[in-house]
Amino acid sequence: MIDSFINTGANGIKIPQYVVSVALAYGGVVQVLAGMWEFACGNSFTGTVYSSYGGFWISYGIILSSWSGIPQSFSTFDEYERAIGMYYFAWMIMTVVFLIAAHRSSVVLVGLFICLTLCFLFLGVAKFYPETTAILTMGGVFGILTSVSRMR
Repeated sequence: MIDSFINTGANGIKIPQYVVSVALAYGGVVQVLAGMWEFACGNSFTGTVYSSYGGFWISYGIILSSWSGIPQSFSTFDEYERAIGMYYFAWMIMTVVFLIAAHRSSVVLVGLFICLTLCFLFLGVAKFYPETTAILTMGGVFGILTSVSRMR
């Protein structure tokens, strides 16, 4: 949710690097652990979902961190931003797969995946059109809606 607040422009904060610790620890490690516990309980779909998005947050934290060398490896900041946009699109596709699979589950879960798909879509497009802040804001709004829908 912290990253989504940044994307909406809340409090004028525009640099997402401060979410690295939250992404790695809570978004990443905790979700991977939750996924492993779901697998142990015999819930393969939720185990896959938690583990996958835990992997997303770990990799996203690494992508954003300067110690990984990834941001510095691009020739321009614009190229780095477009690469992150492509990363969001890849996760949008993965989320659509989960959305299709969730149709056998609850309406709340389907709503969560719709919100998350739209979040990734808007965030990805925003990386290719950085001058249009409304697109990034919409990505943040759908990210917040996704977070709230998980609190069912």
